[in-house]
Amino acid sequence: MTTTVERGVAGALDSALPTRFSLTPKTTLTGQLDGAWWPYSRDLTTELPPLVEALDGRLGRITRVMVNPTRWPVVPHKVPATGHTVHVGWFTELDPEKMILLSYTVGRFDLLVIPPGTEPTAAARLLTAAAIPGSVLTAGVLMSDEAATGGRMRDTRSSEDTWENDGGSALPPLRHPVVGARMIPLSPLQGAGTLYPTDTATLPSAGQAEIRIVAATPEAARTVAELIRHAFAGTEQRSYPVPEGGTRLHLTVDTEAAAAPALAWLTTSRPSTRTGAYGDEV
Repeated sequence: MTTTVERGVAGALDSALPTRFSLTPKTTLTGQLDGAWWPYSRDLTTELPPLVEALDGRLGRITRVMVNPTRWPVVPHKVPATGHTVHVGWFTELDPEKMILLSYTVGRFDLLVIPPGTEPTAAARLLTAAAIPGSVLTAGVLMSDEAATGGRMRDTRSSEDTWENDGGSALPPLRHPVVGARMIPLSPLQGAGTLYPTDTATLPSAGQAEIRIVAATPEAARTVAELIRHAFAGTEQRSYPVPEGGTRLHLTVDTEAAAAPALAWLTTSRPSTRTGAYGDEV
C-alpha cells in the first residue's frame, strides 16, 4: 500500500510536501522488506520527523532508527519527533539501500530507501515492489533490478526515437563503394517487381535474372554492368536516359552460363522490337 501523508510542522522542508512511503499489508507472510520510503533529501534531521509522525499511528511509537552512513552525509544521534525523541544509529554492515525502524508496539520494521532524485515512475515501481507481502527480494536487489529496468526502457525509447527520426523502416540509399551508383534496398514487403520492374510482364526463364541499374551518369551504370558481366553471361545491356536526370541500364544475365567476353557498350538506347516504354520508363 503506497501512502502519502502531509508533513507536519516538524518537517523543516515545505510542510505541504507529502511524506511518501508504502507499507506491506497486514499478513502472515514474512518478507525481506516491510515497505519503502522516498525522502526528498539526504538530510536525516529534516526527513525523519515527518516519516516518524506518519508511521507512529500505524506502527506504534518509533523509538530508534538505524541506517548505513554511506548513504547519509550526516547521521545525527537524536532527532526530535512529535512528542518524543528518536535515537539514530548507524551500521556499515547494514544494506545501504535500507533503514530499520524499531517501535514498542510492532518491533522491527525494514524499509527500502529510494534515492531522493529517483524519477517518479521508477519510484512508484519501487514503492509497489517493496510492499509485496512475502517478497524474498532485498533492498539492494530491488534497486539493482530497477536500474536494469530503467536502462532497458531508456534504450527502447532511444530506439523508437531513432526509428521515428529516420523515417520508420525506410532505409537510406546505399552507395557502391567504387562506382557511386545508387542501390535501393528492398524491404521485406517489396518484391523485385516493385522497385525494379522487369522489361516484360512475365518472369525471366529459369536461371536468368533481370537487372536494372540506376546511376547519375552512363559511365557509372556501365561500370556496374561490367562488374556483373564478369561473373555471368548476359545479353547486351540497354540504357535509357532518366527524365529527371541520370541513366537507367538494363541487362539480363544467365546465372547458369559462364561469362563471355563483353560486347561493345552502347552509348545510346538500342532500338527494340517491343513497342512502348519499359516498365516505368518514359
